[in-house]
Parts: sequence; structure tokens; C-alpha cells
Amino acid sequence: MKIPILTTVIGNGTVITVTARDNTEGNTEGNTEGGSPWEEVLIYVLRCLPILALIITFFSINSLVTKAQQHTPAAPGNERTPALRREETQEEEERDAREIEAE
Repeated sequence: MKIPILTTVIGNGTVITVTARDNTEGNTEGNTEGGSPWEEVLIYVLRCLPILALIITFFSINSLVTKAQQHTPAAPGNERTPALRREETQEEEERDAREIEAE
């Protein structure tokens, strides 16, 4: 932490006069921006809308992608179930047996 140093210079300078003023309408203690408390709530809600929209968009797209992946059928020949493999094996065996009988 820096400790500030006071430097005094002699010159023409500028004179600043500070006077207290009375509270004006709409300017209450704790509300320095001059608006009503409802305006502050509205400002905070509007500030949150963009991030809320991004979050909702992300989850919507993620949901659509996962549903699309669940309903996409496997490409033919890529994934065969054990039952399908058994049927193919039985058909091959029957075809081989017919070919042997034909000879």
C-alpha cells in the first residue's frame, strides 16, 4: 500500500467553495442517483436480461442436440445388435446347408 505524499506549491491556484444543500425531491438517503427504488430494481433486472438470455439459449440448444442424438438411427452396417447378428448367422448357415445339398 502506498502512503500519499502531500506537496505544497505556492501559486495563483483555484479556489473551491463547498456548501451543503437541502435534500431535493427524489434524492433520499441511500439513493444517490436521484431515481426511485423501483427504477433501481428495473435497472438491475434489465442488466441481468442479456446473461439470462445467453443461459437459456445455451440450455435450449444443448437440449435439442441431445434429443437429436438420441433419435438418430445408427448407420446401416455400423452397429448391429446381438439378435441381428444371430439372425444373420442363422441365414448364412441355412444358405450354406442348401448349397451343400444342391451339390
